[in-house]
Amino acid sequence: MKKTLHLVMISIALHLPLFAQNISNEEYLEIENKTSALFDILKQTDSNMQAEHFQDALNAYSIIADSTKQKRIKFEKQVWYFSQIGMASCYYQLGQNEKGYKLCEQLLKEQLSNDEITLVQERLVENGVFWAIDMMLNQQYAKARELLREMLPLAKGEFKQSILRNLPRSWYMEGA
Repeated sequence: MKKTLHLVMISIALHLPLFAQNISNEEYLEIENKTSALFDILKQTDSNMQAEHFQDALNAYSIIADSTKQKRIKFEKQVWYFSQIGMASCYYQLGQNEKGYKLCEQLLKEQLSNDEITLVQERLVENGVFWAIDMMLNQQYAKARELLREMLPLAKGEFKQSILRNLPRSWYMEGA
């Protein structure tokens, strides 16, 4: 799923119209070449991609997000939104879960469709669970429990199970 999400995001980046950009033709072509190369890398690698590829993808998404942040037209807003989702996924893969969680929190303040809200909530939970685990490892148990409780209504599948396991575990770790 993560690999597919990245492939979709990069494929969207490859089709950005120039009129939706605040960058020059040369800069656009450079970004297009980089994302095309990333697309090829993603197609050839398994789900255990190296961190450098995710960092490269994060950098590309960041450039795209910066160049479409004015959201002047509907397509530009969609490209900006998908670049944000791509960034959140990269933060998750890079273990920068606090950044990914906070990015998703900001995204939820935007005017989004129901489908977009659902996808942002999935990325929020994905990053949030691992951020909460990091908090527990740093003995911030109350803060971790607060975050886990906040995400529980949004969580599904394995992430919901992880939250349900880690809530009592935080109490156990705090008492140990």
